[in-house]
Amino acid sequence: MLQSKVIGGHTYYVRHMPPLEALKLLGDLQKVITSSIKVDGEDKGLDSKINVGDIIAGIGCKLDGFTLVGFAERILRPEYVSVQKADTVETIQLDKLAQTDLFTGRIKDMLSVMLFVLEVNYKDFFDLAQKDFGGIMAVLPK
Repeated sequence: MLQSKVIGGHTYYVRHMPPLEALKLLGDLQKVITSSIKVDGEDKGLDSKINVGDIIAGIGCKLDGFTLVGFAERILRPEYVSVQKADTVETIQLDKLAQTDLFTGRIKDMLSVMLFVLEVNYKDFFDLAQKDFGGIMAVLPK
């Protein structure tokens, strides 16, 4: 199913990744996030009180530029993400050239599109986690 969202004045269209590809990406993302959970400098696991600021700081320590670009390339795959620029009627794949055109000087827009791709691909997972693990999911942004 194709879903759309306007970000930065442009309409982005996202289709689901194949399930095994999405699962592999989810595993790599959760590894970075869960390995970043620390309380008072120690790994405490999910049973301890979670500080969102500590998680963000921990993720920042784990995501160097090479890793961050690798995730962006995996999330913004042109075969799953396309865009209709505000000043055109045609829809194009979000390839490297389109990314350069749309995101140069607008990294916030790029991150917003990446989050939208994750929402589309993992909504059912986050809905299930919210239902079963509401306390943990309450600390994550919607």
